[in-house]
Amino acid sequence: MLKSKLFYCLMLICLAGTGYLSAQTQNWKLDPDSGFVVVNITGTSTLSDWKVTNAGIVGIPAQLSFDPKDQNQIVEFEFKVPVDSMDGGRGTSMNTKIFEAFQSSKNPFVHYQQNQPATLTETSEPGVFTIISTGTLSMAGMDKPLTVKCTGTIKNDTLVIAGSKDLKFSEYEMVPPSAMFGQIKTNDNVVISFEIRYLKQ
Repeated sequence: MLKSKLFYCLMLICLAGTGYLSAQTQNWKLDPDSGFVVVNITGTSTLSDWKVTNAGIVGIPAQLSFDPKDQNQIVEFEFKVPVDSMDGGRGTSMNTKIFEAFQSSKNPFVHYQQNQPATLTETSEPGVFTIISTGTLSMAGMDKPLTVKCTGTIKNDTLVIAGSKDLKFSEYEMVPPSAMFGQIKTNDNVVISFEIRYLKQ
């Protein structure tokens, strides 16, 4: 009888614990009505700073499920930036030079593919956690391993994942865009930054 009661209590504890963990798992879906993703490339040149904005990002997971308090993981993640969506903000001539630098005719996308589960770690700030994602960045026909540290922020049923990464054109054997017959030259260092928004389901 005592063993039977003990077994029953243990079962209740296990079930309660399972319910608690399930309650902590959060499900999110892309928020298409608020510019759900922004990817920018910024850098400098011999004339001024510059910024390339992107539209039409594809391949992002439509849904995410994780528990930031339980050292959970984001198992799969990727996105593609169509090169022909890049806009340097200075007209067709500038954009053509960007497309040439990225060799868009042969390599139409900048593609990030996560190749192992991303780890989530809570910070001391409520609703904020760090994400470490390791994968491969494909750009201008070259694949390079990449580790990105991102910040996840949950506020008012909205999840924002934001991060940035310093890169060099030369790492991908790219020739930086130039203008005025080479008098204006783009420097080698660039920063790729992104922000992705999800809504709680």
